[in-house]
Parts: sequence; C-alpha cells; structure tokens
Amino acid sequence: MPCGVILCLLLAVEPVDRDQLTRHIIDGLSRIPNHICTETLQRSEKRPGKRDYDSMDRVRLDVGYIGGIERYSWPGDESLAADDPRTLVSGSISNGDFATLVREVFTSPQAVFAEAAGDQAHDPLARCYAFRVPFEGSTWSIITASGLDARVAYHGSFCIDKESLDLLRIDFADGCLTGYARRLTGCT
Repeated sequence: MPCGVILCLLLAVEPVDRDQLTRHIIDGLSRIPNHICTETLQRSEKRPGKRDYDSMDRVRLDVGYIGGIERYSWPGDESLAADDPRTLVSGSISNGDFATLVREVFTSPQAVFAEAAGDQAHDPLARCYAFRVPFEGSTWSIITASGLDARVAYHGSFCIDKESLDLLRIDFADGCLTGYARRLTGCT
C-alpha cells in the first residue's frame, strides 16, 4: 500500500454511533486494573529496492498499565522503572503501544473513521473500521534506528464486536516516517 494512503471499501450499513463506541472503549480502558504483561515487539525494516519487509529482531518488554500510565522494564526486573520504552531499547521503537495509543484513537477529535469492508468478511460478528489520526491530533512518538525522534501522524484499523462493542483488535502504522507497523490483539 502506498505510504499514507488507506484503501478501504465503505459499506452502506447503519454505522455504530461514534460517541457510544468511544464511551464504551474509554470505559473499558478505565476499568483495566493495574496490570503487567510481557509484550513482544517484532521489528522489521524495508530495505531499498526490496518489496517486502525483512525481520530484524524480536524485543520482549514487561509493560505495566498502572493508574492509566504505561511503565516499562526488561522481563523479570523488580520494578517498572522506565516511563518510555525508548530508554531501554535502541533502534526503532515507539511509546504508547499498550493502551495509551488506543485511548488516543478514540478520544482525539481529529481522528477520522471509515467503516472497512475487507476485514469483516473474516468475522461476520465483527464490525471493522479504518482510522486516521493526523499529526495535529497525535502524541505518538517514534525513534528510528538512525536516531530520528519524532511525533508522527498514524493510521490503521480496528474491529469491534457488533453486539457488545468490545474492541477485538487494533492495527496501526505511522504516517510515512519509518514504515513502523503494529498489531495488538492482547499480550502474554
């Protein structure tokens, strides 16, 4: 897909009320207990002249969501001492991947949603959307392997359960800076 372009088919169906969906997702995030899990980040890069991304490495971090704030450490450390994963991991990494970014997608007034038909064929009980958060509405920051540290616009998609409105998955990618892409469906 060309950088910065979201391709999706729009459905002619009754859309979910965005305010209702936002309240439901934010309520769910507010009920996340102080929680620690191990997150695995699969990092890849696209080399000049190649079509596909090559796997670079896999990084595992303990991530805590405590009082609505993300904290990080190496697996097994006694405390979650870092408030930014970029203090632990060199190379391409970003902040907010655990829950902070999810909150921003649903609360940023600049976020734009469009119902996406392609993902729904895989799960008839899901309703899927493409989204875009412009630079002005973003707090997502990425540091590249070359050391460039920047706040970026981003886009992606998410699927919700049609009945409960529970978030089933969310994918996101930066707006052209690095080709950084993530999929979150939970953590171990």
